[in-house]
Amino acid sequence: MDGAPDAADLERYAGHYERTSRRFDVSVRDGRLAMELTMTGNLAVLVDAEPEDLLLYPAEPADVPGTRFVLRSGDDEPWAPVSFDRLADGTPYLYMSGRVGPRVG
Repeated sequence: MDGAPDAADLERYAGHYERTSRRFDVSVRDGRLAMELTMTGNLAVLVDAEPEDLLLYPAEPADVPGTRFVLRSGDDEPWAPVSFDRLADGTPYLYMSGRVGPRVG
């Protein structure tokens, strides 16, 4: 993919992020940023949720290394924004659906 971020640049986002009811396992696969989204807790048991594999697409110009991406579950689903940043104490986090998930590993 022309203009895509370098895989080495994407490695800075790789890791395990968690928040209440969700776990995000972010990795670089075939030079692309990918996420396995797993529902956790009581709701996951209730709906018998399976992990979902998603690809993240850069949401900024190719010449600007960014922290913002988009993803979607399927071609008929709306795009959802995802961004990466750091808390005041330096802990990396993932921001999605209006909530922060700190990196835990």
